[in-house]
Amino acid sequence: MELGLIEKLDPLGTKKSTRYIATLKGVKALPVIIEMYIFSIDSIDEILLDESQLNIKRQILADRYKFEENTKINYASFLKDLITQKKA
Repeated sequence: MELGLIEKLDPLGTKKSTRYIATLKGVKALPVIIEMYIFSIDSIDEILLDESQLNIKRQILADRYKFEENTKINYASFLKDLITQKKA
């Protein structure tokens, strides 16, 4: 949180119920996170990965730029839905 990449979704919530969301700065760090993932993923035996993790690996290795763009679009949609829910 000190770097401003994430923030608490509900600052008044309890420690147990704390949820975090990425800030704009956090979303802008996605290309770096993806590059770090690509650098390290081959050292992890696929038997240790679940289906969701394998799917992410396949998407990133197939087209990292498409994965990045889709992730940003999906996150923006998630935030929009979250804001709508908070207003209701």
